[in-house]
Amino acid sequence: MNRISTQLVVSFLIVALLPTLPLSLVVRELLERRFGPAIAEPLEQALESGLAESRAHLQELRTNFGYRANELSAGVLDEGGYLLDLGGHVQRADSLDVFLAERPGLWDKARGLEIFESGSVAKVERLGDALAVRVKGAYGAVSVILQPLPVGMVARAGDLTSGLSILRIIRGENGRVVLSFVGPFLLVYGILILVALAVGIIWSRRMVKPLEVLVGATRRVAEGDLEFRIERQGPGEVGELVQSFDQMIGNLAEQRRDLARLERAAAWRGMARTLAHEVKNPLTPILLAVNQARDCYDGDDDQYRSLLA
Repeated sequence: MNRISTQLVVSFLIVALLPTLPLSLVVRELLERRFGPAIAEPLEQALESGLAESRAHLQELRTNFGYRANELSAGVLDEGGYLLDLGGHVQRADSLDVFLAERPGLWDKARGLEIFESGSVAKVERLGDALAVRVKGAYGAVSVILQPLPVGMVARAGDLTSGLSILRIIRGENGRVVLSFVGPFLLVYGILILVALAVGIIWSRRMVKPLEVLVGATRRVAEGDLEFRIERQGPGEVGELVQSFDQMIGNLAEQRRDLARLERAAAWRGMARTLAHEVKNPLTPILLAVNQARDCYDGDDDQYRSLLA
């Protein structure tokens, strides 16, 4: 029975392992297509185009902001700071206070910028999501001029840069990336194989156990025990086999009882024939002697004659 159980378990294992190679090849092919040149190159071009457009837009904003800062430096500037909107218009002082309150550390960084003289080329710096320049006006006053960038512009540029960097890393380590996906797949599939193997062992034992009981029952029957019954049935055809075995043993037991009755009846008939033969042997000469006595009687005693007859 152990051989049957082992064969069943090996069969489960082979069936579970058969799809491993084709599935691995399919997964690898899909991953290579996913990160291959057909997709990665257009994606990289799109990211580079978006990043270039973002940089061009930022450069345009820098240039316009520099021109506007030059215009302001030619006029009367106060010591302190100015906040411009996207259109280049000077905002109120309280707007500057709110703007700086939302960006701690921005004012200190702006105060540390290089000062440019009125009429010279302004050196515009990007500090976070704002453009900043430190100018010295026509009358000697030094001011900091700030202008916020469009909402989400810095975040979008950062996302484009990060996406482009990640894509280039993936393309540079394509084999390792594919392996990082295939490895977990094989791990999960290996766990599934172990589960299938455990189920196969349990199922094979469940199927083989009734057969082991049946083998033990055949040995008892071979020893002459025809009153033994398995009674416990297994699943499907195994249960039918056990039921047929019990029915067969029942029929054999009934036939043995019938045979025993026939043997006893035959023995009684043989004994009766022997007894009849043994009784008939002395009766025959007695009958002949009586017949001879009757036939040979010549007397005239009617009562004796009747007795002989």
